Amino acid sequence: MWLHFFLFGVLYLAIIYVPGLLICRAIGLRVDLALFAAPAVSIACYAILFILFGIMGVACSLSSCLFAMLVACLAFLVIGRRFFGTNEFDGGIALSPHRVILLGAVYITISSLLYFFLFYRRYQDPSFMIQGFDTLFHVNLIRSFFDSQNFSSLTASLYQSGLSPFSQSSGGFYPSAWHGLCALALEASSGELNVAANALNYVFAAVIYPSGIFSLLLQFLKKQKGINCYIAGAFLSICTFAFPWAMLLRGEQFPQFSSFALLPLVVSLAIAAVDSKRWREKLGFVFVSLFGCISLALLQTSSVFALFIFVSAYIAHCAYQHCNKKSRNYSIGVVCAAFVGFGLVWLVCYKMPFMRSLVEFEWPSTMGVIEGIASVFLFSFSGEAPLQPLLLIVFVVGAFSIIKNRKGFYLILPWLFFAMAYIASVSSDGTYIKHILGGFWYTDPARLSALTCIASIPILSIGFDAMLQKTALLVHQKSLIIPVVVSAVFCAAVIALPTLTISTNASKSFNGVICHSVDELIGSDDVGIYSTSEKAFVARVLGEVDNNSVIVNCPDDGSAFAYADDDANVLYRRNYADTKGESLESKIIRHNLKNIATNESVQAIVERWNIRYVLQLTSPDGKGSFHTYKLDDWDGIQLINESTEGFNLVDQEGDMRLYEIAKSDF
Repeated sequence: MWLHFFLFGVLYLAIIYVPGLLICRAIGLRVDLALFAAPAVSIACYAILFILFGIMGVACSLSSCLFAMLVACLAFLVIGRRFFGTNEFDGGIALSPHRVILLGAVYITISSLLYFFLFYRRYQDPSFMIQGFDTLFHVNLIRSFFDSQNFSSLTASLYQSGLSPFSQSSGGFYPSAWHGLCALALEASSGELNVAANALNYVFAAVIYPSGIFSLLLQFLKKQKGINCYIAGAFLSICTFAFPWAMLLRGEQFPQFSSFALLPLVVSLAIAAVDSKRWREKLGFVFVSLFGCISLALLQTSSVFALFIFVSAYIAHCAYQHCNKKSRNYSIGVVCAAFVGFGLVWLVCYKMPFMRSLVEFEWPSTMGVIEGIASVFLFSFSGEAPLQPLLLIVFVVGAFSIIKNRKGFYLILPWLFFAMAYIASVSSDGTYIKHILGGFWYTDPARLSALTCIASIPILSIGFDAMLQKTALLVHQKSLIIPVVVSAVFCAAVIALPTLTISTNASKSFNGVICHSVDELIGSDDVGIYSTSEKAFVARVLGEVDNNSVIVNCPDDGSAFAYADDDANVLYRRNYADTKGESLESKIIRHNLKNIATNESVQAIVERWNIRYVLQLTSPDGKGSFHTYKLDDWDGIQLINESTEGFNLVDQEGDMRLYEIAKSDF
């Protein structure tokens, strides 16, 4: 199974990197920059291709998509140099391509090893999936895409194939580039959806995110720091618990995770576009940056607003630097005017009617203001997260260095914004400041803490670089051995040394929290919404059912996962009880299926919908179900038992039952 995990990873690397590399080279990016920028371009191209195929009614398959991407690459190779010239664009980076690729390989190697051995290897089985409430939607959307061969973000729905409980199409816009990539790779092995999803997350965590951080540091610090800063960044990027570790452990925000992992790369491309002096080079980086924006928007749209924060801070910095040649007061006025303009754009987006459901979403507060401030500086953004005082020391050194040198304030501003948004989110309820700052991320502390960590990496790198310089002076050694060894020791200390956790006041290490959390999630055969024993029961009974017949189920008991895992023909793939658009027939089934022997309306729907089986995985009390479970919503299904007229018991184990509708009884 682990072999398949890595084979999926290799497939993802090929489909994500090769087309983007060719297109970026055609535009004129230097080979090393083209290699790092490739995911930002490829993901956008695939997402656009999925939409175009959906509009034209063309089935998405691995072969058709790769052929279309090949045609696109050839088109760029033919016309690219005509528009962008023949000179290579280096983005103002002084390091040679060889050294950039070597350093990038260091980032990827360190991240690949640590994410695998500290996180994924503890799964024991790569088909294990952390079963959050939103996980159900994501994995079933992948299966729906694969079954329908329609991966378009414009018509995303769990019911693109098979019987739907909705009276009309439930499809609509949903940023689903992540799901489309999974569905694309799933053609290689259709029965291993969870393995494919885990492998894609691994590629984002271990390859795309660290290389993006390196690209970000290359652009942010190219005029200030040497190679020591980049070496430090390779280790520091994996030391912040809130991202990527906590989001991986949460397990249900795959699109958000992938977009955050891509964010540093897209920011670096936008910075390169701002800094470019030659118009052809600027045009090239603007073009690639636009592709990056599309990738973010179609992975998880809210990340575009994070990009806006980073780029706004840098543009204000450039405006100050440019205008400061005239007078300091004039430059301050220009910067203030720029921030007013950025604020107006932010406010206009906030007031957009289609944004209301996003920005008005309310996550309840969990702590006071002082606790919120402390958690930001100690890099411990939840009760289960370890305190990280070592990072606090490095961060303070980095921030002090920036302030002292009066350079790089654009590095502090994004961190300050996200930190304030996080504090407002965790310490207040229903306030305007909470929603205006954090509303574009659902006022979700987990998302805001992840952004705070991403924004902190350049500051941490500067702080660690300053400490490395002092260390080199003390030992009278200026070779690369010192930064590598010191950075590795620091990283090991952050991961291995025990510190307190806020919720339990217990002493746990960074690694200890990860191990405990994963082991707790895996648990025993009876742990989880869709436990191992339930999976085994479903796999067994599916061998006894007619694949063309519909299985009625209560999705909150975990049975909806059977669609993603086994392609089971279950009617309810998520809890949509009483939601807008649910058909009258669906409501009758949910409430009256148990009365099939005497209710002619139920009999007619069962016949028309080809319903033949009923699957129950929990007792009516809903123990072990999702929090959305209510017996009143599913009484027509959950109250069926062995004595209910019109049903024959096919198989049972504990609370789990499979019934067949006995049509001869009515």
